[in-house]
Amino acid sequence: EAGVIEPSSHDVDARDVFGALARDFEGRAKLKGISLDTQLSAYEIRLSTDMMMLQQILQNLISNAIKYSPVQSNVTLELYETEQHVSFAVRDEGPGLSSTDQARLYRPFSRLTPQPTGGESSTGVGLSIVKSLTELLGGEIECESEVGNGTTFRVVLPKVPLAA
Repeated sequence: EAGVIEPSSHDVDARDVFGALARDFEGRAKLKGISLDTQLSAYEIRLSTDMMMLQQILQNLISNAIKYSPVQSNVTLELYETEQHVSFAVRDEGPGLSSTDQARLYRPFSRLTPQPTGGESSTGVGLSIVKSLTELLGGEIECESEVGNGTTFRVVLPKVPLAA
């Protein structure tokens, strides 16, 4: 947040990173009766980025999707690429976000209308950190949501990091 963190780029396989995180969250999802589905390519997707920051971004988004999804629902992780970008999408079947909530999404300590479905706690800082880290990596975060129809967060990162 204070601008002290500098990303360090490493060549990673985005598919391996996303797949490993999906495996890490399987047990948590299963405890809530949530199906964690992955739609990853059959081949590697190379990306030059800060591995720790990328993992923190994706962990937060997957954790939130599970936290706010009802029992017996689905959370889907999708990974795809274009010539210049890699996109990570986390889609849930939770309550969705109103336009008012979407306007406050990335503000630190902002409490939104949806509540965790399994008694989990929330500090309200996760998405502001996700946005900051995504921007440090030269990427963008997008949110598609409709009340009653779930939410999709998409992180779009350049394949090659910004020049320092």
